[in-house]
Amino acid sequence: MVWYAPSCVLRFLFLFALTAHLWLTQAQPAQKQNVSEESKKLESDLKMPHASMMCWAAREERNPQRIEILISVCKESLRANPPTAEVWVSLGLAYSHSGQSEAAIQAYEEALDLKHDDPESWNNLGSLYEKTKRYDKAIQCFWEAILLQPNFDRPRYGLGLALDNSGRFEEAVNSYREAIRINPYFHSAWNNLGVSYGHMHRYEDGIKSYREAIRLKPDFAVAWENLIAFYGKLGQNAEKIKACQDLTRVFPTSAQAWFWFGRALEEDKQIEDAIKAYETATNFAPKDADIWFTLGLAYSTVDDQKKVAEVYKKLTKLDPAKAEELAKASRSAS
Repeated sequence: MVWYAPSCVLRFLFLFALTAHLWLTQAQPAQKQNVSEESKKLESDLKMPHASMMCWAAREERNPQRIEILISVCKESLRANPPTAEVWVSLGLAYSHSGQSEAAIQAYEEALDLKHDDPESWNNLGSLYEKTKRYDKAIQCFWEAILLQPNFDRPRYGLGLALDNSGRFEEAVNSYREAIRINPYFHSAWNNLGVSYGHMHRYEDGIKSYREAIRLKPDFAVAWENLIAFYGKLGQNAEKIKACQDLTRVFPTSAQAWFWFGRALEEDKQIEDAIKAYETATNFAPKDADIWFTLGLAYSTVDDQKKVAEVYKKLTKLDPAKAEELAKASRSAS
């Protein structure tokens, strides 16, 4: 019988268990001997609630030190008690959050040996295989999750990723569209749908997908970047400039946004406005040599040698090689 408790009780138990574990592991040898019986009692008292508590904690925890403690608690639980799928899942989650993908894969495989019909574990295992570029195995895992729970949006999304990375773009599009059918507000699925359309050179469809992703999440920087790139591929300069300008409104202190705006203006031969955008970018990234270099080239284009000299002086401190490259480009333009 699995024991459940409100999240506040689980949090208290988890913090208590972690505190006890940390104290025990740091205790002096004599202290460890004195508390060994209490340690066993703690493990016994928490035997059934412990699994649910750890699974909840593994989903919530992001602090590296506490994750390591949680991993130790999970391992101790598996050593001292009959293994359960839930504890293996907790260990898999903790390993995933600590970046230990191979260990996480092994933990999820153990969990699925004990409980084969868990769609979330199949999805998480698929995500780990996708992350480690084992796309065939990832696809198999995602399909297991989908067969167990057809209206689960995340394995549809993960399947799309694995299919796209396998070069199966049409299938990836279909998978993302299924994820969106299940969850129309899945902004990452909308973005990745656009990516797959792009691989098929269906840029207009990609733009529609990115627009929807941005509508759902206006500060979705990756979708903005992809949208701007697709306008560029289609040669739609006015739309690209407008998107870049909108981006500076969403991220008014982003040097990258202002830099992209400047590049779009410069490509449209609006050089004076481009210079203003580059200057704004340098305000937010005063040590970015690439932005200063691009600004220096723009000054050279309008033959403002005084400004070129100022940028050259700045670059000698930030990146001497770029400073010399700017000087050479400026001489050629004269």
